[in-house]
Amino acid sequence: MPLALCRLAPIACILSPGERSHHPDGHGYHSMPWLEAVTEAPIPGWEEDCEQISQVLDRHHITLVGPRLLSRPASPHLKIDTNLGDGPPHSIFDVWFHWAD
Repeated sequence: MPLALCRLAPIACILSPGERSHHPDGHGYHSMPWLEAVTEAPIPGWEEDCEQISQVLDRHHITLVGPRLLSRPASPHLKIDTNLGDGPPHSIFDVWFHWAD
């Protein structure tokens, strides 16, 4: 179960598993995080794991946020250097979990 940690604020979100590829020579890739992958905890079948994650995050004063908050629109004039999303308009997810690779 992927967990995204924000590098700007004490927040995190749980992501549903992304795509993964494997090549016979050992190379592969993982998909980038995206807003639609953000899920609410607890995830059915992962309740105990989600509880453990929440406890660890709480000890470090990190708040677990969900898709309702992260899907809200960001300021329309905001410019974000990110590979996530398709560009403006950006969501709160794009702002807090931006990725440039």
